[in-house]
Amino acid sequence: MAIEVSRFGLLPRKAMYPGGGCVFGKSECSDETAWRSSGEMIGAPYRAHGGYCLLAGTMRDTLLGRCGSGDCSPTSLGCGSEYSSFVELDKGCSIENTKFGYCDSIGASSGPGFCAWSPEDCEDDVSYVWKFPAEECTGDKVMVGGCLAEEETPYCAISADGCGGNARYLKPQQLSRSTDYECFVGMSKVKPLGIESTLEDLKEATPVDDQSSPGLVLDSSKYGANGLKNSEPAASLSQDSESGGTSPSLIIGIALGCVLLVALLAMIMLQNLRNKRMRSARDAEFLKQESVATTEQEDYPPSDLQIVNDYSDVVSDIGA
Repeated sequence: MAIEVSRFGLLPRKAMYPGGGCVFGKSECSDETAWRSSGEMIGAPYRAHGGYCLLAGTMRDTLLGRCGSGDCSPTSLGCGSEYSSFVELDKGCSIENTKFGYCDSIGASSGPGFCAWSPEDCEDDVSYVWKFPAEECTGDKVMVGGCLAEEETPYCAISADGCGGNARYLKPQQLSRSTDYECFVGMSKVKPLGIESTLEDLKEATPVDDQSSPGLVLDSSKYGANGLKNSEPAASLSQDSESGGTSPSLIIGIALGCVLLVALLAMIMLQNLRNKRMRSARDAEFLKQESVATTEQEDYPPSDLQIVNDYSDVVSDIGA
């Protein structure tokens, strides 16, 4: 499952209505009373009752429009002078392969530039200028607004049309300043260390927890889930993986190393046993040879024994 630890996922901006599909706002439904905002969809099962809209893969595969220039765009306003020839829902323009626009900061009092869904998100023409398309602005970097109701956690939307109930819509920079939250269209594909994931696994990545989804994410890297600043920044996925994760290749390497070490120790012990047996055999042979030599020496008189010829008792047979 591909997630970023530094972000807490929210439900996609899309909502689900019975008999229809995932849409960005209630005006896209034939029956607006059947529409549910992404905030109202929190906790819905992921495989039923609109749960498909909660998946990151659904967001990445969502079709957008195409400008007369051939560039993909979510709105006709993003096309600039080519807006009149804008075509909605082009099969070759999914969120995943679209290069979005950029709100470039030009005023001294304006905030930093950011990738945006529409030039309307740039707030005003004095502080920002719209640049489209921007090569670096992929879906995971595009900031969008959010819906905020009193005493409730904000949820993400691309316009006021995506807010339900009494929630009011805040543009990307307004949301960031007012709530310390930042909403993004989607999240980048991340393959955690030590986990073998297929493309289908990444495409169908499920939400981080029961109350959130990685389809459209809300950035709380500097703030807690309640909107308050944390004392320490959240750890990154790479740091967590390096400190706590163990790759299969590392485990296999350690196992092979242990096997080789055991084999080496066994060879050393076997060689020592052979040497010991050879020494024992040589010692036994040496003792045997020494024993034989001792026995042979006992069968013969000593070499230094002198025989004395005493003829005093001998009778001579020679006649006198």
